Amino acid sequence: MLRSSCFVVAAVVSCVILQVKAVDPTCAEFWFESMCNAADTPGDCHWCDYKQPGNTQCLPKNETCKGRVIAQKYLDMGIRANHTYGEIQAILKKHDPEHFPVNSRERRQTTARHLEGLFIRPCQSYGTTPDGKPVSQVDTRRYYHVSSTATEGQYELDRTYYAGDANCVPNDSDIFFKLNLHGNISYYGKADPSVEPIGWKAKMHWNGAQIYVKDNYYTYVQSDLKKCCPKLEFKTNTWLTVDSSQCNIENSNTNLPQICYLVGGATDYFLYNWTDPMHYVTSRDDFDPLEGWNNHISTGYLRTLIQESGNNDPDDCTPLLWGECKESILEAKTNCKSCGSDGGGDSDLECEGCVFREMCPPTGPHAWDPYSMNNWWQRCCPCIANYAENVELSWLKASVNHC
Repeated sequence: MLRSSCFVVAAVVSCVILQVKAVDPTCAEFWFESMCNAADTPGDCHWCDYKQPGNTQCLPKNETCKGRVIAQKYLDMGIRANHTYGEIQAILKKHDPEHFPVNSRERRQTTARHLEGLFIRPCQSYGTTPDGKPVSQVDTRRYYHVSSTATEGQYELDRTYYAGDANCVPNDSDIFFKLNLHGNISYYGKADPSVEPIGWKAKMHWNGAQIYVKDNYYTYVQSDLKKCCPKLEFKTNTWLTVDSSQCNIENSNTNLPQICYLVGGATDYFLYNWTDPMHYVTSRDDFDPLEGWNNHISTGYLRTLIQESGNNDPDDCTPLLWGECKESILEAKTNCKSCGSDGGGDSDLECEGCVFREMCPPTGPHAWDPYSMNNWWQRCCPCIANYAENVELSWLKASVNHC
């Protein structure tokens, strides 16, 4: 089944086609090692030590894993396939100005427009669970303001994985797990033109993480996290705070499951490019410092800037406006009720993303127009704020701080 997410870009409607699979999963769809090894599919699956073509580590048993290949320039620096993540970083810091410029001015002179503001990514299909339930994923992120000459900034990212619903509707699905990440983003120069003629290098380093895992899928997440965060006390149905002292990324080889890098304090290397003033696209997440900047930018990694209107005064909610917005607001309240602080977390960024998506779904009469300041989200914002005060929902109040 195909589902399209459309965005108005200038006068052109740009659609990202998302494939939602309703058939038996393939091995490549399993991104946990424990899921891969438990997969009951034709031919069964096995886990590879290193990422394979297509950014998967899970292959059919009749396919042979490809070993790690080190480019000659890195071999000349002394990097070997058996080096740990920390050892590779130390060698790059000593020998490679691409990753570690001598001074910040070298980056500043070639830096593209910074990422700043609230960004929403369309719902994405993310394979299936071993029992065949579709998994979907959304992320909401905020990049904080920095000066135009700065080479580093801060960000917060909230990402939720849903099981049982391909369209990211919280109330129609079960939470697989949630991530809330804080960290620094560093901006570098232009991408290698042989990889991306128009693109810019950046890296994000997580320095704080929270994770929430539902008991239904706890086994898969715990099994993979044990490989990198042995000191973390695992619990289900509650937010867990993870810091680098509980994990062992630096002394691990570079073949850990992706969730280890997400919560354990690793660095994500990526390319990005602004397609217009309201959208940017990136390459995929890649925590391999030797390969991360060699991935192509993909339109599948599209993020939309959500402009603030400042229209969030609850006193501006008239009876007429409430009549228009009531149905959407009550539905958003129902579908997003497990988010943010009311769901046990410390951040309400998840709520901003959830309420926004409920008020402005990808299609229909209230679809988001990034070039308008009178979207349904912004128009109804005073009534969301007014309703939140009346029902005393802190997460709903927080969700309209920036609309």
